[in-house]
Amino acid sequence: AKDLIFIILVPVLAFFFLKEGRSMRTPVLRLLGSGHPARQELLESVARDLDVLLGRYMRALVTLVAIAFCAYGLFLALMKVHYAILLAAIAGPLEFIPVVGPFVAFVIVMLVAGLTAPHRLIWILLFLIIFRLFQDYFTSPRIMSKQVKLHPLLVILGVLAGGEIAGVAGAFLSVPVMATLRVIYIHLMRRQIHIPESTVVFKP
Repeated sequence: AKDLIFIILVPVLAFFFLKEGRSMRTPVLRLLGSGHPARQELLESVARDLDVLLGRYMRALVTLVAIAFCAYGLFLALMKVHYAILLAAIAGPLEFIPVVGPFVAFVIVMLVAGLTAPHRLIWILLFLIIFRLFQDYFTSPRIMSKQVKLHPLLVILGVLAGGEIAGVAGAFLSVPVMATLRVIYIHLMRRQIHIPESTVVFKP
């Protein structure tokens, strides 16, 4: 309950950042690069790539949510579990929250299945385990690596390391943090070999 204000505040702030992001970015970059044209050009190119990167990362998350929704909805409907689409609609968005989200979805689905389709509970349990393994170690790394240009193995190791370092927040932020560091590294290397900063690392 004490975090409710943040649940309300974050979408509001996100809306204004999305709406006014470009106009807010320009004066900040000019201030940071004041008196140093080369540094300002570097900051602008990095900001441009990070903008595209975060968009690609969010598209990857939405894709994973859609996969979870379809998989849950189809299987639970075949198993004749009551409220199959509602359960899928709950489990899908929970993919946004690493570790905790899938666990909450697992508990909810098992509770409802235990009450409405107890004779199929073992099959539903097997589906949840297999889907989780498939989603976490095959689908998610491949989709994330394609969108943010990181190797699938690096995505898996990064999520595991982020979870160990900072829990759920670390797991959620690990991929964009690694991709951001990669963008900064590439731009710094480009400066050393004199590649124009106008060339983007990511394409929208």
